[in-house]
Amino acid sequence: MNADNPRMFPLICTMIAVLLLLCAAAPCVAQEVADQAEETQGAKKAESTPLDLFFGPQAGMMWLFLFAEDVEEYKLPPHWGYGGHIVKIWHFSWSRNMALEGSFLHSEGDGEVERLDGSTYTIDVIADQASAMVAYFFPGARITPYIAGGFGATYLRWTISDSNESDDEWDLTLNAGAGMDVQIIPHWTFGPTMRVTQIFPQELTKGWITGTSLLLRTSLRF
Repeated sequence: MNADNPRMFPLICTMIAVLLLLCAAAPCVAQEVADQAEETQGAKKAESTPLDLFFGPQAGMMWLFLFAEDVEEYKLPPHWGYGGHIVKIWHFSWSRNMALEGSFLHSEGDGEVERLDGSTYTIDVIADQASAMVAYFFPGARITPYIAGGFGATYLRWTISDSNESDDEWDLTLNAGAGMDVQIIPHWTFGPTMRVTQIFPQELTKGWITGTSLLLRTSLRF
């Protein structure tokens, strides 16, 4: 190729211009490829993202404290409770890791009630608690703390042991709790939770009942 040939000059200039354009476009092309790869990876990640739904059993110790005008003292030792829970987590634009939790807890125990006149009687108590709470899960790698609060209903049945007389009713409750889930293996967590339940009895007693639960729960997560 003869560079002195005037007909080659436009060709050489064109080739240099193309090379310059390619050099200028290379970063843009590389960025576009990176963006496409990131979008593809994000789509795959979205397809493999868990449903943020988990459920499982829970069990532990429960305490019931009675505060009433017609009772001098109420003694109910700690007793076992067991049940289950289900949680669904949502991610909103204004807040992530918000959840709705539903749970159920059954417990039975016996205690002693002292009236204002000094007489006492023994009672058997059955409590079935159902609750729906809004929860927030703090982000974590393997340990996920959370707080929760909401409303519920409790079925209470009191039976006087000596006479077998019993009363039962459904009562409104306020619930608050906190705990943490620890990831043991993928899709399986285990951890402690504490629940405080404020029960508002209708006719069983003139006052209110506070329940405290210390539970261990395990969950399968999807």
